[in-house]
Amino acid sequence: MKKIFTVFLTALLACNMTGQTPNADSLINVLETQKLTNKEQLELYREICFCYEKSNMDKLIMYAEKGLHLAEKVKDKTAIKDFYRFIGIGYTFKGQYDTALSYLEKSLEFTVEMNDKRHEAILYGFMSNVYTLQNKDTIALKYLQKTLSIFEDIGDKKNCVVSLCNIGSIYRKLLNDKHALSYFERAKVIAEEIGYEYGKELVYYNLSGIHSNKKEFDIAISYVTQSLEISRKIGDKQSEMLSLQSLANYYCEGKNEYDKGEKYALECLHVAEEYGEPRLMFTAWSILANVYFYQGRYEECKNLSLKAWESDSSILENLISESMSILSNLTISYIYLDDKEKAVNYFAEFQELIKKQNEKQFQGYLAEMEVKYETEKKEIRIAALEKEKTLYTLIVIISIAAALFAFAILFYRHKLNVQKRKHAEQQVKQIEQEKQLVAAQALIDGEVAERSRLARDLHDGLGGMLSAVKLNLKDMKGYSILDNPDVDRFNKAIDMLDRSISELRRVAHHIMPESLMRYGLKVSLDDFCRAIPGVNFSFFGDDADLDNRLKTLIYRCTYELINNAVKYANAANINVQLMIEKGLISLSVHDDGTGFDPDKVTKGSGLENVRVRVASYNGKMNIYSSPGKGTEVSIEIEPS
Repeated sequence: MKKIFTVFLTALLACNMTGQTPNADSLINVLETQKLTNKEQLELYREICFCYEKSNMDKLIMYAEKGLHLAEKVKDKTAIKDFYRFIGIGYTFKGQYDTALSYLEKSLEFTVEMNDKRHEAILYGFMSNVYTLQNKDTIALKYLQKTLSIFEDIGDKKNCVVSLCNIGSIYRKLLNDKHALSYFERAKVIAEEIGYEYGKELVYYNLSGIHSNKKEFDIAISYVTQSLEISRKIGDKQSEMLSLQSLANYYCEGKNEYDKGEKYALECLHVAEEYGEPRLMFTAWSILANVYFYQGRYEECKNLSLKAWESDSSILENLISESMSILSNLTISYIYLDDKEKAVNYFAEFQELIKKQNEKQFQGYLAEMEVKYETEKKEIRIAALEKEKTLYTLIVIISIAAALFAFAILFYRHKLNVQKRKHAEQQVKQIEQEKQLVAAQALIDGEVAERSRLARDLHDGLGGMLSAVKLNLKDMKGYSILDNPDVDRFNKAIDMLDRSISELRRVAHHIMPESLMRYGLKVSLDDFCRAIPGVNFSFFGDDADLDNRLKTLIYRCTYELINNAVKYANAANINVQLMIEKGLISLSVHDDGTGFDPDKVTKGSGLENVRVRVASYNGKMNIYSSPGKGTEVSIEIEPS
């Protein structure tokens, strides 16, 4: 019966695998040869585990443990949950059930924490299979009912089919075919309704088993043949092998058609050899040995049974029914081959195995009874405590009510005092902020006025004087006779005077650009950006309604930010974007320079000046930068 649960465990896996790559070697090659991020590595480990989930348990566990180590390192709870589940599945197939349960329970802890109901139900299903394999059927049923309830709530019909089949198979194990049949019939209706191939395969396989128990072998063969066809269609090698085993048994035990039984037993062995799983090879040898026994080919039966009996001891311990069949075949084969001594020896081992199996089942039932007893004892204790609790509650309620009333009064008074204090502190803070804003605006207004005056003095005063000097020098040249060396020096002097006038105008323009007052913010910023190589300026909106003070503020902020990018960041490209909408002004300056860590680098006077200007208008300034990745400064102002 244990092989039935192996099929269901496989089907449950199949329900939850989508899109995995079947070639594990290519995935491992990518993992080992390419430089990948942690996220990409975790995804590859998942895909590799999916590939080995139905073929190689040792490799499944190995790669799941590697994935778990990385997932714990990067603290990815979803991946940790998945890899714990993979490891639990691997140990389940290897027959190490206690180890499997410990990993599945760890996966369940993370799943419940993440409130992932679907995977919670899947884990209950896995755990129920492990308990069934340990002959703890009552515990297994409890977990299966949880699984079915969740899948019904979330409308997962495929996994409802698998859960119903698992419940039915437990009742089969308990020799209650009536209950089992009711669950399989429910599963059959759903599987055929939604066209779920895995579900139909499981239902047909189990219905064939129920009809074989009733000695209705024609019906059993019909069902298991359908199951075999589906398993081959979807490439499920384990289910294909189990269906072939059933056909071999039905034809030998029920129909006495040994040639057909041998045909299916040999096909079963061939599939097991392709699959390469030791447990499945052992089962295939056991089935074929039974066929040889029915055919009276005792030498071949003996040889194949010995081959199976010399398998890994852990396989023999976990496949009890197959082991008992092997020992029975060896005993009877040696009797027919007239080797009574070996027949007696193997019969003794057969008896010892029965004894161990009975002890194991007894321990399983004892464990279930202990759990049940402890549960009932806790319930009795809880009832007694509830009565005591009721008495103490009546005594304590009055005291608590009085204390709460007094506390409520004190709390209300305290809350009023706190609110008054917070209100006063808020008023003081607001006044301080208003003072700071007024001071900042006054400082900026004074700076604007002083810059305007200084720009006019330079341009109109000193600039005019230098222009007059230039004209006088040109007049002198017209009526003076100079030697060639003096002419060169005179011309150089005129050139230096021209450059001085140009420099003076540039300085005056940057102190307070004339175009800002005449033509507006857009034109002045466009002129400024065009004059600097690598600066690109984009403007959206209309600046006609902005007052001169706000225009000056935006111009000076842009000037400071571009100057910082050129001077300190060694930027080759600077993108400036100004957007003026109704109720919002947004300025962004982005460069591809060296960048810096805003939390570690001391703020310079340039950025601090920008902060002060923006704060004077209750604006917001954000800096996004990191070493080697450039800098972006964004400013948002809501003009009143």
